[in-house]
Amino acid sequence: HGARVGPRRAGSFGLGCFSFYATKNVTSGEGGCVTTDDDRQAVLMRELRHQGMRSRYEYVAIGHNWRMTDLAAAVAIPQMQRLAEINAARRANADLLSSLLEGERRLTLPATPADRTHVWHQYTVLLADGIDRTAVVRAMSAAGIDAGVYYPRLVWDYDAYREHPGVVTAETPRATDIAAHCLSLPVHPGLTLGDVERVAAALRDALP
Repeated sequence: HGARVGPRRAGSFGLGCFSFYATKNVTSGEGGCVTTDDDRQAVLMRELRHQGMRSRYEYVAIGHNWRMTDLAAAVAIPQMQRLAEINAARRANADLLSSLLEGERRLTLPATPADRTHVWHQYTVLLADGIDRTAVVRAMSAAGIDAGVYYPRLVWDYDAYREHPGVVTAETPRATDIAAHCLSLPVHPGLTLGDVERVAAALRDALP
């Protein structure tokens, strides 16, 4: 939420999908939203989320009840109003992690291209070949740091998708390698300076 590609904000063009899961930059606990700059798509999505109704009891499509509850919206809206502040805190934590881990040859640190604005939903490093990621996560957990391994396998590595007609399998050695070596560190805005320093120290100590 709030990321940019050049001057364009994510979700401000075409169709955008945003999760409000608990770990996201904006959260309502669960749920999410869809954005579009296409009026026709907006009308269609409003109908589909509202049981296919264009107006009360005027059913124009087969839809579902995908409306966010008022309670969930009340949790999310104030965060939208503070989004710049939330993202700035994440960016500061990411910058500090990068400075603390700079020069660590056992890691590849994340980098942001010049024409992008990163909002650091995750701060993900790549472990060098030969490092046991499971052992690193275990050691960090013992130090009280919750490091995450997200998307550890490719889509077609799962039984549900391996033979699925909508999934195209291919040789993707870089994706396979990254899935096997990625590790995400805490970067959320609730961290203090001392917390970020502990995260970096715990990772360095966990590396063989």
